[in-house]
Amino acid sequence: RASSPAGSKPAACEAKSQRQTAGRWLQGGVSDDTPASLDKIPREASNVTTLREAVGVFDRLLATEKNKDAQRAAETATAFASRGVLERYGKARLLPRREYTDYEERMFRVNLDDMLHPDDKMKRDVQQRLVSAVGIAYVAALFVDFERWFQIGLLTLFLAFVDQVAASGGLGVLIGDTAANAFNANYKKRVSMHEAGHLLTAYLLGVLPQRYTLSSLETFRRYRALNVQAGTQMIDPEFEKSRVTGKVSSEAIERYAAISLGGIAAEYVAFDHTEGGDTDMLQLEAFLRVLGSKKKDIEMTKRWAALSVVCLLREHRALLTEVANTMERGGSVGECIEVIEIGGRSTYDSYARNDAQECSKKQPEKLAVSAPG
Repeated sequence: RASSPAGSKPAACEAKSQRQTAGRWLQGGVSDDTPASLDKIPREASNVTTLREAVGVFDRLLATEKNKDAQRAAETATAFASRGVLERYGKARLLPRREYTDYEERMFRVNLDDMLHPDDKMKRDVQQRLVSAVGIAYVAALFVDFERWFQIGLLTLFLAFVDQVAASGGLGVLIGDTAANAFNANYKKRVSMHEAGHLLTAYLLGVLPQRYTLSSLETFRRYRALNVQAGTQMIDPEFEKSRVTGKVSSEAIERYAAISLGGIAAEYVAFDHTEGGDTDMLQLEAFLRVLGSKKKDIEMTKRWAALSVVCLLREHRALLTEVANTMERGGSVGECIEVIEIGGRSTYDSYARNDAQECSKKQPEKLAVSAPG
């Protein structure tokens, strides 16, 4: 959440950095190995004709968590899309990348200044209450056994100092995020919506999700790394190939930027404000700087990507909610794909249709569009 992806970030250039940022972005796994050459589509996928069979293939390939199988899954998804098994994979289109005026942003009903400055109020509130409760309990304990609890207090301060120096405050992040998930049900819903935004945006733009986590504790159990939060990892062989050659196409940059801000856009569409996503923007900015972009161009790309993805997710608002619910209950990536392909077709909310129509009035021929249904 943020904290990656995405997630398409400069962190994707190194597998170690990828793990430290919740492994969000566009590379085919967390292995340090050189990316394997793409093999042929798995034999069991050659005769697949239904979505349910395709979902089974994805779950089998992605369950191995191997770089080679992940890239085969991405190739398989492209093949399924070309054969019509996947109707929505890679079918979305984004707004033209250019600078949009304040008037145009208002016409789209998007306040980018607020959207691109998230404030994690829920998590901060839980952390402040936790610190206050611990502080009161500690003071009370001092009256019972001053010497013993004074020494415990000094030890705690020392451990906190070590955590800041050795793990950049990772243990504190883990405790704070775990407490927020335990004491605030809305926090988990927001995180689920944020990660659903990354996953849905990636899928509609033709980038296959590989795995996701929704909490620091879950990510720690999987990656054994501190100072990480929730994240969604994607598989993009084309981007990985361009990274190796050093030639990144404008299409890859646009796709990367859109997926990076998919979480922030999802929060804005669902809640009309954003709380997570600071790290997403920082990593996107760093990636663009590596490519030689100037500050003005970076800001323009961020605002364009945010505006584009808001329009895209408004068009698919019902799907976004269904994917978030699937992720919150622990559904597999295959289940999320199934929801995207069949979900929302008969329950497309009227407000989602209105949002999509509002965007399409502005530039109907160039707006984010996807497969019918």
